[in-house]
Amino acid sequence: TPVEIEKAIAPYLSGGLMSANLDAIRRAVEAIPWVDQVRVQRRWPTSLGLTVIEQTPAARWNGTGLLNRRGELFIRDATLIPPELPALSGPPGSESQVAQLYLANEPLVVEAGMRIAAVRLDARGAWEVDLSNGLTVRLGRSHVEQRLQSFVRTAAPIVAQRVAEIAYVDMRYANGFAVGWRTVATPAAGTAAAPGTSGAGAKPPAQARTPAPAPAAKTHVDHEA
Repeated sequence: TPVEIEKAIAPYLSGGLMSANLDAIRRAVEAIPWVDQVRVQRRWPTSLGLTVIEQTPAARWNGTGLLNRRGELFIRDATLIPPELPALSGPPGSESQVAQLYLANEPLVVEAGMRIAAVRLDARGAWEVDLSNGLTVRLGRSHVEQRLQSFVRTAAPIVAQRVAEIAYVDMRYANGFAVGWRTVATPAAGTAAAPGTSGAGAKPPAQARTPAPAPAAKTHVDHEA
C-alpha cells in the first residue's frame, strides 16, 4: 500500500530530495512483501516518483510459500494462497529447480488437454507429478523432463480411456511404462452393489469390454507394442 511504501522510504528523505539515495530507496521498497521491481526517479522540483511492479505468484511452495514465475520464493508464510495455483514441494533450496520443471513443461501438458496440479521432489532426488485428472506420473531421478514428455506423447493417449481406474503411471522404464490400478472396494456379502461397481450381482459399465483389473496390480506397456 502507499502507506507501507512511504514508511519504507521515510528514513532516506530526511536530507531532502537532492541528497536522497535512489538506490537505497529502491532496495527498501523491494524488501516489502509482494513487491517485485521498483523504478525510482526524481521529479523536479519537489517530488519523488516510484513505479512499483507487484509479484505474480505462479505456484505454491511446501504448503505455505509462494513462488513467482522466475522460481523465486518471495513469501514463506502466506496468509492467503490462491487455491488454483499448482502445489510444488521439495527440499530447502530446490525451489528454482522444481519451479523450472513445472514452468518448462506446463505448456506441453496443457496442449495435451491436461494440467499439472502438483510437482514433488523428494530428499532422494526422485520426482512425481500429479495431474488435474487425478493421475500421478512417477518420473524417478534421471531423464526427468524426457520421461514427462514421453508420458504426454506416448502413455497419456493409451491410458486416457481408463484414467478413472488408474492411480499412477510409472515412466521409469527404458522401453515402456507401468500402470498402477486404483483399489476397488468390494461390497460386503448380502449388500447390493451400486450401479457400475464391481461386486456380487453388479453389472460392469456399458463401455467396459474387459473385466476390471485386480486392485493394486501393475501393468507394463511397451512403447513398441
